[in-house]
Amino acid sequence: LVQNKEAASTAWINLRAREKERLSEILRWLALNWIGLGLDLRKGEDNNYLDEFVLTFSFLEPSPYSLDELQAALSAEYPDLSGISFEIRVTGPYVANVRKTRVPMLLRSLSIGVPFRRAGKTHYTSGTLGAIACRSAVPNRWLMLSCNHILYLNGLTLVAPQPPVMMPSPSGIAGANPLSMGAVREFPPVCRLIASPGQNPGDYGIGDIDDPKQVSVNAPPGMPRLQQTTPMDPSQAAKQPVAKAGATTAVTTGVVCGISQDFTMIDPTLKESFDFRNQVKIASDTQYPFSSFGDSGSLVVTAGGSGLGLVFADSAVDTMVSPLAALFSQLSLEFVLPGKNKPRTE
Repeated sequence: LVQNKEAASTAWINLRAREKERLSEILRWLALNWIGLGLDLRKGEDNNYLDEFVLTFSFLEPSPYSLDELQAALSAEYPDLSGISFEIRVTGPYVANVRKTRVPMLLRSLSIGVPFRRAGKTHYTSGTLGAIACRSAVPNRWLMLSCNHILYLNGLTLVAPQPPVMMPSPSGIAGANPLSMGAVREFPPVCRLIASPGQNPGDYGIGDIDDPKQVSVNAPPGMPRLQQTTPMDPSQAAKQPVAKAGATTAVTTGVVCGISQDFTMIDPTLKESFDFRNQVKIASDTQYPFSSFGDSGSLVVTAGGSGLGLVFADSAVDTMVSPLAALFSQLSLEFVLPGKNKPRTE
Protein backbone atom coordinates (compact mmCIF):
# COMPACT_ATOMS: atom_id res chain seq x y z
CA LEU A 1 0.00 0.00 0.00
CA VAL A 2 2.82 2.38 0.90
CA GLN A 3 4.60 1.53 -2.36
CA ASN A 4 1.38 2.11 -4.32
CA LYS A 5 0.92 5.49 -2.63
CA GLU A 6 4.50 6.47 -3.38
CA ALA A 7 4.13 5.39 -7.01
CA ALA A 8 0.85 7.27 -7.34
CA SER A 9 2.36 10.35 -5.75
CA THR A 10 5.37 10.20 -8.09
CA ALA A 11 3.10 9.75 -11.11
CA TRP A 12 0.98 12.71 -10.02
CA ILE A 13 4.04 14.90 -9.54
CA ASN A 14 5.37 13.89 -12.97
CA LEU A 15 1.98 14.58 -14.56
CA ARG A 16 1.81 18.02 -12.99
CA ALA A 17 5.39 18.73 -14.11
CA ARG A 18 4.49 17.76 -17.69
CA GLU A 19 1.38 19.94 -17.55
CA LYS A 20 3.40 22.90 -16.30
CA GLU A 21 6.00 22.37 -19.01
CA ARG A 22 3.24 22.17 -21.61
CA LEU A 23 1.71 25.40 -20.32
CA SER A 24 5.14 27.07 -20.38
CA GLU A 25 5.66 25.88 -23.96
CA ILE A 26 2.30 27.32 -25.04
CA LEU A 27 3.00 30.62 -23.28
CA ARG A 28 6.40 30.85 -25.00
CA TRP A 29 4.69 30.35 -28.36
CA LEU A 30 2.12 33.00 -27.46
CA ALA A 31 4.84 35.50 -26.57
CA LEU A 32 6.48 35.02 -29.97
CA ASN A 33 3.35 35.06 -32.09
CA TRP A 34 0.73 37.14 -30.32
CA ILE A 35 0.49 40.46 -32.20
CA GLY A 36 -2.89 41.83 -31.30
CA LEU A 37 -5.58 41.80 -28.65
CA GLY A 38 -9.03 43.07 -29.50
CA LEU A 39 -12.19 43.37 -27.43
CA ASP A 40 -15.33 42.43 -29.32
CA LEU A 41 -18.77 43.07 -27.90
CA ARG A 42 -21.31 40.59 -29.23
CA LYS A 43 -24.46 42.13 -30.60
CA GLY A 44 -27.64 41.11 -28.80
CA GLU A 45 -31.20 40.81 -30.00
CA ASP A 46 -31.89 44.47 -29.30
CA ASN A 47 -28.94 45.36 -31.61
CA ASN A 48 -26.65 46.55 -28.82
CA TYR A 49 -23.17 45.26 -27.99
CA LEU A 50 -23.57 44.54 -24.31
CA ASP A 51 -24.48 40.85 -24.23
CA GLU A 52 -21.09 39.15 -24.13
CA PHE A 53 -17.45 40.23 -24.09
CA VAL A 54 -15.18 38.33 -26.47
CA LEU A 55 -11.39 38.72 -26.39
CA THR A 56 -9.84 38.22 -29.83
CA PHE A 57 -6.17 37.26 -30.01
CA SER A 58 -4.43 37.69 -33.39
CA PHE A 59 -1.39 35.60 -34.26
CA LEU A 60 1.32 35.68 -36.91
CA GLU A 61 0.99 32.02 -37.84
CA PRO A 62 -1.54 29.20 -37.45
CA SER A 63 -1.65 27.90 -33.90
CA PRO A 64 -0.20 24.41 -33.29
CA TYR A 65 -2.35 24.24 -30.16
CA SER A 66 -6.06 23.73 -29.76
CA LEU A 67 -8.39 26.47 -28.61
CA ASP A 68 -8.87 24.62 -25.30
CA GLU A 69 -5.10 24.46 -24.74
CA LEU A 70 -4.65 28.16 -25.48
CA GLN A 71 -7.53 29.08 -23.19
CA ALA A 72 -6.15 26.90 -20.38
CA ALA A 73 -2.67 28.42 -20.70
CA LEU A 74 -3.96 31.99 -20.78
CA SER A 75 -6.33 31.36 -17.87
CA ALA A 76 -3.50 29.84 -15.83
CA GLU A 77 -1.19 32.78 -16.57
CA TYR A 78 -3.88 35.46 -16.34
CA PRO A 79 -6.55 34.44 -13.79
CA ASP A 80 -8.71 37.43 -14.76
CA LEU A 81 -9.32 35.74 -18.14
CA SER A 82 -10.77 32.61 -16.56
CA GLY A 83 -14.31 32.09 -17.78
CA ILE A 84 -14.11 34.73 -20.54
CA SER A 85 -14.61 33.38 -24.07
CA PHE A 86 -12.14 34.33 -26.78
CA GLU A 87 -11.33 33.52 -30.35
CA ILE A 88 -8.20 32.86 -32.40
CA ARG A 89 -7.67 34.65 -35.72
CA VAL A 90 -4.59 34.30 -37.92
CA THR A 91 -3.44 37.61 -39.42
CA GLY A 92 -0.36 36.64 -41.41
CA PRO A 93 2.20 33.84 -41.84
CA TYR A 94 5.96 33.83 -41.46
CA VAL A 95 8.27 32.10 -43.93
CA ALA A 96 11.89 30.95 -43.58
CA ASN A 97 14.67 32.40 -45.69
CA VAL A 98 17.87 30.64 -46.75
CA ARG A 99 19.53 31.32 -43.39
CA LYS A 100 16.66 29.55 -41.62
CA THR A 101 15.71 32.67 -39.72
CA ARG A 102 12.15 33.88 -39.78
CA VAL A 103 11.36 36.65 -42.22
CA PRO A 104 7.82 37.99 -42.49
CA MET A 105 5.93 38.22 -45.74
CA LEU A 106 3.89 41.39 -45.83
CA LEU A 107 0.19 40.84 -46.27
CA ARG A 108 -2.52 43.48 -46.26
CA SER A 109 -3.50 42.32 -42.79
CA LEU A 110 -0.28 42.76 -40.82
CA SER A 111 0.45 45.05 -37.92
CA ILE A 112 2.77 47.99 -38.56
CA GLY A 113 4.05 50.87 -36.46
CA VAL A 114 6.36 53.87 -36.72
CA PRO A 115 8.46 55.27 -33.83
CA PHE A 116 7.96 58.75 -32.45
CA ARG A 117 9.33 60.61 -29.44
CA ARG A 118 7.25 62.09 -26.66
CA ALA A 119 8.33 63.25 -23.19
CA GLY A 120 11.83 61.90 -23.83
CA LYS A 121 10.63 58.36 -24.61
CA THR A 122 10.20 56.38 -27.82
CA HIS A 123 6.68 55.19 -28.59
CA TYR A 124 5.18 53.42 -31.60
CA THR A 125 2.01 53.89 -33.54
CA SER A 126 -0.07 50.75 -34.07
CA GLY A 127 -2.12 50.02 -37.17
CA THR A 128 -2.49 47.90 -40.28
CA LEU A 129 -0.66 47.74 -43.60
CA GLY A 130 -3.72 48.35 -45.77
CA ALA A 131 -2.61 48.01 -49.38
CA ILE A 132 0.41 47.71 -51.62
CA ALA A 133 0.57 50.18 -54.47
CA CYS A 134 2.97 51.78 -56.91
CA ARG A 135 3.09 54.89 -59.07
CA SER A 136 2.15 54.27 -62.68
CA ALA A 137 5.43 55.78 -63.88
CA VAL A 138 7.59 53.90 -61.33
CA PRO A 139 6.14 50.36 -61.13
CA ASN A 140 9.22 48.91 -59.42
CA ARG A 141 8.95 51.18 -56.37
CA TRP A 142 6.40 49.53 -54.13
CA LEU A 143 4.52 51.55 -51.55
CA MET A 144 2.54 50.61 -48.47
CA LEU A 145 -0.68 52.45 -47.76
CA SER A 146 -2.06 53.09 -44.30
CA CYS A 147 -3.36 56.10 -42.36
CA ASN A 148 -1.75 59.43 -41.53
CA HIS A 149 -2.14 58.68 -37.81
CA ILE A 150 -0.21 55.40 -38.30
CA LEU A 151 2.64 56.47 -40.60
CA TYR A 152 2.97 60.21 -39.90
CA LEU A 153 1.04 61.22 -36.80
CA ASN A 154 0.66 64.40 -38.84
CA GLY A 155 4.43 64.89 -38.87
CA LEU A 156 5.29 63.75 -35.35
CA THR A 157 7.02 60.60 -36.63
CA LEU A 158 9.01 62.65 -39.15
CA VAL A 159 11.18 64.39 -36.56
CA ALA A 160 13.72 61.67 -37.37
CA PRO A 161 14.64 61.49 -41.08
CA GLN A 162 13.02 58.57 -42.92
CA PRO A 163 11.62 56.80 -39.84
CA PRO A 164 11.39 53.00 -40.21
CA VAL A 165 8.10 51.18 -40.57
CA MET A 166 8.23 48.26 -38.14
CA MET A 167 6.30 45.02 -38.59
CA PRO A 168 4.69 44.03 -36.32
CA SER A 169 4.25 47.23 -34.34
CA PRO A 170 6.21 47.02 -31.06
CA SER A 171 3.38 48.90 -29.34
CA GLY A 172 1.99 46.69 -26.60
CA ILE A 173 3.20 43.39 -28.09
CA ALA A 174 4.84 41.14 -25.53
CA GLY A 175 7.81 39.21 -26.89
CA ALA A 176 7.53 40.67 -30.38
CA ASN A 177 10.59 40.68 -32.63
CA PRO A 178 9.74 43.51 -35.05
CA LEU A 179 11.64 44.05 -38.26
CA SER A 180 11.96 47.17 -40.39
CA MET A 181 10.06 46.54 -43.61
CA GLY A 182 10.51 50.00 -45.09
CA ALA A 183 10.53 53.69 -44.24
CA VAL A 184 8.48 56.87 -44.50
CA ARG A 185 10.21 58.95 -47.17
CA GLU A 186 7.51 61.36 -48.32
CA PHE A 187 4.66 63.39 -46.85
CA PRO A 188 2.47 64.56 -49.76
CA PRO A 189 0.30 67.61 -49.09
CA VAL A 190 -2.87 65.58 -49.68
CA CYS A 191 -1.85 63.37 -46.74
CA ARG A 192 -1.43 66.25 -44.29
CA LEU A 193 -4.28 66.71 -41.84
CA ILE A 194 -5.74 70.13 -41.06
CA ALA A 195 -7.08 70.53 -37.52
CA SER A 196 -10.71 71.53 -37.03
CA PRO A 197 -12.44 73.54 -38.37
CA GLY A 198 -10.45 72.67 -41.51
CA GLN A 199 -11.82 69.97 -43.84
CA ASN A 200 -9.88 66.83 -44.83
CA PRO A 201 -10.52 64.45 -47.76
CA GLY A 202 -9.20 61.44 -45.85
CA ASP A 203 -6.72 59.94 -43.41
CA TYR A 204 -3.91 58.76 -45.71
CA GLY A 205 -0.30 57.65 -45.27
CA ILE A 206 2.33 56.33 -47.70
CA GLY A 207 5.52 54.42 -46.89
CA ASP A 208 8.22 52.76 -48.99
CA ILE A 209 8.71 48.98 -49.02
CA ASP A 210 12.45 48.29 -48.99
CA ASP A 211 12.45 44.89 -50.71
CA PRO A 212 9.43 44.15 -52.92
CA LYS A 213 10.75 40.64 -53.61
CA GLN A 214 9.89 39.69 -50.02
CA VAL A 215 6.32 40.89 -50.32
CA SER A 216 3.25 38.78 -50.97
CA VAL A 217 0.23 40.63 -52.37
CA ASN A 218 -2.09 37.63 -52.21
CA ALA A 219 -5.35 38.23 -50.39
CA PRO A 220 -5.56 36.76 -46.87
CA PRO A 221 -7.94 33.79 -46.51
CA GLY A 222 -11.52 34.97 -46.56
CA MET A 223 -10.77 38.27 -48.35
CA PRO A 224 -11.91 39.04 -51.91
CA ARG A 225 -9.01 39.14 -54.35
CA LEU A 226 -8.26 42.58 -55.78
CA GLN A 227 -9.25 42.63 -59.44
CA GLN A 228 -8.76 46.29 -60.37
CA THR A 229 -5.68 48.50 -60.18
CA THR A 230 -7.81 51.59 -59.48
CA PRO A 231 -10.17 52.07 -56.52
CA MET A 232 -13.95 52.20 -56.87
CA ASP A 233 -15.51 55.64 -56.91
CA PRO A 234 -17.44 55.97 -53.62
CA SER A 235 -20.51 57.21 -55.54
CA GLN A 236 -20.86 53.65 -56.89
CA ALA A 237 -20.41 51.94 -53.53
CA ALA A 238 -23.82 52.38 -51.89
CA LYS A 239 -25.06 49.15 -50.26
CA GLN A 240 -22.06 47.20 -51.59
CA PRO A 241 -20.99 44.15 -49.54
CA VAL A 242 -17.38 44.62 -48.41
CA ALA A 243 -14.63 43.01 -46.37
CA LYS A 244 -11.45 44.15 -44.68
CA ALA A 245 -8.41 42.42 -43.17
CA GLY A 246 -7.08 44.13 -40.04
CA ALA A 247 -4.17 43.45 -37.70
CA THR A 248 -6.52 43.08 -34.72
CA THR A 249 -9.80 41.61 -35.92
CA ALA A 250 -8.50 39.87 -39.07
CA VAL A 251 -11.12 39.40 -41.81
CA THR A 252 -14.56 40.89 -41.19
CA THR A 253 -17.46 41.67 -43.51
CA GLY A 254 -20.00 44.46 -43.74
CA VAL A 255 -22.14 46.64 -45.98
CA VAL A 256 -21.65 50.22 -47.18
CA CYS A 257 -24.34 52.25 -45.41
CA GLY A 258 -23.15 55.78 -46.27
CA ILE A 259 -21.06 57.30 -49.09
CA SER A 260 -20.81 61.02 -48.26
CA GLN A 261 -20.49 61.16 -44.50
CA ASP A 262 -18.96 64.02 -42.53
CA PHE A 263 -17.04 62.90 -39.47
CA THR A 264 -14.90 64.41 -36.70
CA MET A 265 -12.03 62.37 -35.28
CA ILE A 266 -10.27 63.23 -32.02
CA ASP A 267 -6.69 61.94 -32.02
CA PRO A 268 -5.70 60.99 -28.45
CA THR A 269 -1.97 61.26 -29.17
CA LEU A 270 -2.04 64.62 -30.94
CA LYS A 271 -4.88 65.86 -28.68
CA GLU A 272 -6.48 67.54 -31.68
CA SER A 273 -9.72 67.05 -33.59
CA PHE A 274 -9.90 66.68 -37.37
CA ASP A 275 -12.96 67.08 -39.58
CA PHE A 276 -13.41 64.82 -42.61
CA ARG A 277 -15.84 65.24 -45.48
CA ASN A 278 -17.37 62.72 -47.89
CA GLN A 279 -16.25 59.62 -46.03
CA VAL A 280 -17.68 56.12 -46.46
CA LYS A 281 -19.49 54.42 -43.59
CA ILE A 282 -19.54 50.65 -43.11
CA ALA A 283 -21.92 48.64 -40.94
CA SER A 284 -21.03 45.11 -39.87
CA ASP A 285 -23.25 42.38 -41.28
CA THR A 286 -22.48 40.02 -38.39
CA GLN A 287 -22.79 40.11 -34.61
CA TYR A 288 -19.22 41.47 -34.41
CA PRO A 289 -18.00 45.04 -35.06
CA PHE A 290 -16.44 45.56 -38.49
CA SER A 291 -13.19 46.93 -36.98
CA SER A 292 -11.41 47.64 -33.72
CA PHE A 293 -8.30 49.38 -32.34
CA GLY A 294 -5.25 48.46 -34.44
CA ASP A 295 -7.26 47.99 -37.67
CA SER A 296 -6.67 51.58 -38.85
CA GLY A 297 -5.25 51.48 -42.36
CA SER A 298 -7.06 48.27 -43.37
CA LEU A 299 -8.08 48.19 -47.02
CA VAL A 300 -11.82 47.77 -47.56
CA VAL A 301 -12.54 45.65 -50.65
CA THR A 302 -15.89 45.05 -52.33
CA ALA A 303 -17.17 41.52 -52.94
CA GLY A 304 -16.36 42.08 -56.64
CA GLY A 305 -12.68 42.77 -55.90
CA SER A 306 -12.50 46.58 -56.05
CA GLY A 307 -10.54 48.52 -53.46
CA LEU A 308 -12.68 51.18 -51.84
CA GLY A 309 -10.85 52.91 -48.97
CA LEU A 310 -8.90 52.71 -45.71
CA VAL A 311 -10.39 52.17 -42.25
CA PHE A 312 -9.49 55.09 -39.98
CA ALA A 313 -12.06 55.28 -37.16
CA ASP A 314 -14.77 53.14 -35.64
CA SER A 315 -17.40 52.84 -32.95
CA ALA A 316 -19.41 49.97 -31.53
CA VAL A 317 -21.90 50.45 -34.36
CA ASP A 318 -20.04 51.38 -37.56
CA THR A 319 -16.67 52.09 -39.18
CA MET A 320 -15.48 55.16 -41.07
CA VAL A 321 -13.44 54.66 -44.24
CA SER A 322 -11.45 57.20 -46.27
CA PRO A 323 -12.13 56.64 -50.01
CA LEU A 324 -9.05 56.16 -52.19
CA ALA A 325 -10.24 57.09 -55.69
CA ALA A 326 -9.30 60.78 -55.52
CA LEU A 327 -5.96 60.05 -53.80
CA PHE A 328 -4.98 57.52 -56.47
CA SER A 329 -5.90 59.95 -59.23
CA GLN A 330 -3.99 62.85 -57.66
CA LEU A 331 -0.80 60.85 -56.96
CA SER A 332 -1.00 58.58 -60.07
CA LEU A 333 -1.15 55.44 -57.92
CA GLU A 334 -2.36 51.96 -58.74
CA PHE A 335 -2.78 48.80 -56.69
CA VAL A 336 -0.22 46.05 -57.09
CA LEU A 337 -2.24 42.98 -58.07
CA PRO A 338 -1.31 39.33 -57.48
CA GLY A 339 0.83 38.06 -60.35
CA LYS A 340 1.40 41.56 -61.77
CA ASN A 341 3.76 44.51 -61.27
CA LYS A 342 6.56 42.08 -60.40
CA PRO A 343 9.71 43.84 -59.14
CA ARG A 344 13.02 43.55 -60.92
CA THR A 345 15.23 40.64 -59.83
CA GLU A 346 18.69 42.06 -60.57
